[in-house]
Amino acid sequence: KTKPHKVLERHGCDLHVAKELRLRPDAHLQPFLSTAVNTVDGRTLAIWGQNPLYSQGVSSTTRVHVSVKGEGMGEKGRLHFSARVAARAGSRETFIAKVQMTYTKLCFHVGVPMSGTNATVQDLKEAIRELLQWPEDHKVLIKRRSQAILEDQAVLSPEDGEVLLECKERMVEAPMPHRRARDLLAAATAFASTDSFLEGLSSCLQAVGTARHESLLRKLWEPACHSALLCGYAASLEGLWAATQRALWVLREEPDAETLQHRFAQFGFRPRKPIPLWIPRRRKLAREEVEEFLIRNQLG
Repeated sequence: KTKPHKVLERHGCDLHVAKELRLRPDAHLQPFLSTAVNTVDGRTLAIWGQNPLYSQGVSSTTRVHVSVKGEGMGEKGRLHFSARVAARAGSRETFIAKVQMTYTKLCFHVGVPMSGTNATVQDLKEAIRELLQWPEDHKVLIKRRSQAILEDQAVLSPEDGEVLLECKERMVEAPMPHRRARDLLAAATAFASTDSFLEGLSSCLQAVGTARHESLLRKLWEPACHSALLCGYAASLEGLWAATQRALWVLREEPDAETLQHRFAQFGFRPRKPIPLWIPRRRKLAREEVEEFLIRNQLG
């Protein structure tokens, strides 16, 4: 008899991943698709190949089903999993939350895909773990601004758009590994290669120096702003600007760094080192107060 597992389900020699993976909203813009899934023996299986969604019209209900031979039970067993295209940030299918850490006061943004018309606190916690690269068993405690603790099964409401994250880690910025930086730049590059973008760019260049320039610029980049959520930045032009500049800085020592910087310099993006967040120091007690405290509590 097979014991129940929280991640995998067994059907004969085949294993099925119970949790559905999420693809980026712009997955159809990439000619090649990459994702990762955990196997039964603890390994991480990297999947890379031609994208079946490339140049196709997709929605948040579009799914890709993958079967990998030899990763099930025995040589003939297969590992099955499915991936769904995540909803675009700012759409009715995505809940965007601004999260602030209670210790370092670090603020970041996450997009939570909604199941149907709702998203739960558990979904928000999973999105936070993924962004901060925390393991699945890492405890996450979320509170409202009123200090009320949010339960896992509670449905997120508009007042939960800004929440507090109880965290003692000295984290001053959301992680941006090389892979995440490349994903962001690849999404921006794919968007900037579309015909609609090139037409809009021509209109923006003609409006330089006029009052219409800023509004045209924001409208031009608006569909790509959701990509900033990949790195914890706001889904806005300012968020995309900051995330792209940081991604260029992270990849500054890569072999293709010069090519990337030249490509994005055409749109005004420059590599920029992020300003480190100042962490408040805890107030130290005077020596006399420490001694009195130890004596009063019979600690020394």
